[in-house]
Amino acid sequence: LSVHAKCVIEAKLSQSMILYQLFCGLYILDYFFYEEFMTST
Repeated sequence: LSVHAKCVIEAKLSQSMILYQLFCGLYILDYFFYEEFMTST
């Protein structure tokens, strides 16, 4: 996230960084959505 913040401040946000942040966010949201299934196995 610190690299993302630096890119936003410098207005140099690349497409790959946007996709990386998007997929990381989806991964974290997916974990919390399926947390019960992951911890009960």
